[in-house]
Amino acid sequence: MNGLNPRERLGFAEAVTELFRFLETDYGYRQTHADSTSVAYKSRDLEIRLWHDFRSGEVELYVAGGRGSQKWKYHLPEILRGLAPDYPGKGIYQTMNKDLLRESLADMAGLIHKYGDGLVRGAREAVRLVEAAHREEARKTTEYYTISPVKEKADAAWKRREYREVIALYASIESHLSSLERQRLDYARRHSAGGRD
Repeated sequence: MNGLNPRERLGFAEAVTELFRFLETDYGYRQTHADSTSVAYKSRDLEIRLWHDFRSGEVELYVAGGRGSQKWKYHLPEILRGLAPDYPGKGIYQTMNKDLLRESLADMAGLIHKYGDGLVRGAREAVRLVEAAHREEARKTTEYYTISPVKEKADAAWKRREYREVIALYASIESHLSSLERQRLDYARRHSAGGRD
């Protein structure tokens, strides 16, 4: 133990190898890589990789597959949103404690074993469900980071009755407007065209 560096002392590769052995015994994967921060498994068509970021303590898992332009890669939170939408957790893990790391990995293995069977086998329906969850999350992220700030600025301009600014802002995200926001945009266009600002 004394000769091990701090990463090796956490026992990440050993814990993954033990807890995810079912990938080899039940699904025919083979372990293709194992070190103190990353472990990979491959089947004929898929790859499953787990890694532990030593700086942040994040523990992550993804399943990847497909070919050419049809390649896909989904992380555990996306997998859970697609295949276990009623699961109360998020599938996000972070720790630098050896015992908690092992508990986290055991939990992840249990989730994949319980909910990820179809995806681990490469079943099209499972991939479709996870892809739909992935798209919905991407839509929400886009809305949160790009659309919501524009709507907030447009709302402030509306309250100030700066209709040209309202028009410019709402027009930039017109396909994302609610019915009330569309009414505001129409009103602003009418009043801006009439010479009022």
